[in-house]
Amino acid sequence: MLDFFRNLKFRTKLFIICLMISLIPTLILGSFCYSQLRTLLTERERTALRDSIIQESITISSQLDSYETISEYIVWDSNLIDVLSRKYDTNSQMHRAYTQTVEPFFSTLKHLSPDINEIVIYTDLEIYPRSGVLEPLSRIAECSWYSEVSARTKPLWIYSGEDDKLFVIHRFIDIPSNLSAYIQVCINYENLFSRLKSLFSEAYGILLLDDDGNMLWNFQTSDMEAFYTSGEQLSTDPLSRLTRSDFIVESTLDQANGWTYYVYRPTSVVLESTYTTILAILFIVIFCVFLVVLLSYWLSSSLVRPLENLAANMNQVSQGNYEIAVSYRSQDEVGQLIRSFTEMVQKLNHLINETLQAKIIRQKLEFRALQAQINPHFLYNTLSLINSQAIIAGHPKIGLPARYLASFYRTSLNKGKDLITVKDELTNIQAYINIQLIMHSDSFDVVYHIQDEILSFIMPNLMLQPLVENAILHGIDSLNGARRGLLKITAKASGDTLVFTISDNGLGIPQSKLAILLTEKSNSYGIENVNTRARLQYGSRFGLRYDTQIDSGTTVTLTIPKQDASDAELIP
Repeated sequence: MLDFFRNLKFRTKLFIICLMISLIPTLILGSFCYSQLRTLLTERERTALRDSIIQESITISSQLDSYETISEYIVWDSNLIDVLSRKYDTNSQMHRAYTQTVEPFFSTLKHLSPDINEIVIYTDLEIYPRSGVLEPLSRIAECSWYSEVSARTKPLWIYSGEDDKLFVIHRFIDIPSNLSAYIQVCINYENLFSRLKSLFSEAYGILLLDDDGNMLWNFQTSDMEAFYTSGEQLSTDPLSRLTRSDFIVESTLDQANGWTYYVYRPTSVVLESTYTTILAILFIVIFCVFLVVLLSYWLSSSLVRPLENLAANMNQVSQGNYEIAVSYRSQDEVGQLIRSFTEMVQKLNHLINETLQAKIIRQKLEFRALQAQINPHFLYNTLSLINSQAIIAGHPKIGLPARYLASFYRTSLNKGKDLITVKDELTNIQAYINIQLIMHSDSFDVVYHIQDEILSFIMPNLMLQPLVENAILHGIDSLNGARRGLLKITAKASGDTLVFTISDNGLGIPQSKLAILLTEKSNSYGIENVNTRARLQYGSRFGLRYDTQIDSGTTVTLTIPKQDASDAELIP
């Protein structure tokens, strides 16, 4: 086998090697991705099942607590206790007491809680029984749970599998010691668990067991039939499905009554979304194989015909195309010739590019200088003309935005200089805010607190406008009319530093977004630019700091050192 491979053509060897090197890692990576995806989806489904069944068990437990409260309310009702404890001489007296006290009382409770099917009192009083409402104690004295409930002072939940009834039973305590009475509140069985029938849109089952392992309730969607073997029915021993490997099962225990809720779904349903991924992985593998074939062919051809490639490249160079280069790793004379030719072309190309790039840069600088002389003056003059024409036409409000815009761009451009006086920087943001007030129909207020003694200091240009813009767009505009917006601008000196604060009364910034606001992950490029410029020019202890409170607003503080106009060149 080794001799066979050794005697193959070099182009064939290279093709096989490239194919194996590329295909094996691709298959391994594809298998690993599928395995991880399967595990991830399974764990995500388990979490969803567990969270859903826990939430529903809490809801059902809360409903059961409300029915227990009703039973306790009944057994402590003084009027009902009086009716049960009273001695009757005739059945008509008993009937009158029942119709005037018990019947209205029970009717009101059923009206308030429609899920209550019936309320029955069991007593050993010698009174005329009323079927379904007032029953003799002998009817329940033989039940298996009677001894337990007779010894309790709290309600007891009972599930009767014989007649498929769920009820809470509670003993009357505050009655004469020679009497015994119990209240039984029967619950609408299906309504109580109806929420469990809509946990998921397809293919799942619910199983409810009591503390002795007896099944209280069982439900499965109709499409579960497709996930059982031939002849197996939905009603076939649901407990056996909890141990089958083709189902994902989660459970929770209700500590209050000892019930255990099980929810299960077919594993194949959960993994349906992986089929698309498997096809994608298969497509990628096929594409990689195809790509490897092409690359192998190209490599073999380049090794066989190095001189032809060299001649072709020389011809390209003679035609003025200096971007073409050929490589050959052999140490023979052809390899040395190719490397020498490649180095010569690269050096020539580098020299040409340097000369060309220098010429292009020089032309751009000359063009920008011309623009800097023409564009700002043309813009200022045009805006001033608009303002003048509006005033002459008797529409000063139309000219007002033009005047603000002219002031804004005059201070923003700053004749191309990077440094500006604090006074002009504040004039810039005042013009910007005035324009925003016009655009917002004066829907927010602006308060300025400016120390006059800092106006002559200088600072980098356009540091405050992005902060003001962010406060208006993401702070005040987020109120949506909930309350009138308020923007506060403060500029003061603190020791050897200048402190600028912009505050809004918006909805605040979430902590998740605040943590990355000043990083490259943020989409607030203007804010990041201001912070970066301050730190690069003055050091890491300067820059921006954000303070926010949800539903109260946000304050951003810019701190820079004091810098007098005499310390830097400021061309007027």
